[in-house]
Amino acid sequence: MLVYISVDRPEAPAELLNDIDRAISSLEDYPESGKIPADLRLRRMGYRILIVGTYLVFYVIKGKAVEMRRILHGHRKYEFLR
Repeated sequence: MLVYISVDRPEAPAELLNDIDRAISSLEDYPESGKIPADLRLRRMGYRILIVGTYLVFYVIKGKAVEMRRILHGHRKYEFLR
């Protein structure tokens, strides 16, 4: 993924990683800040989604811990997470 996005702008991968890192770090104080998915199965499984630019960060809250599950481009289908 990072090689592909660096083709037009070599600095883009570092910027993306910084943006994702900041978003994930914010979950320490606000774990429920992510969007609840529209997909009923993902919702029942406890998934939440952070939107970072054109990427989606899928995570679940387990007690006091937050588990990252996937990071996908927003145009990808994510039914396979089921």
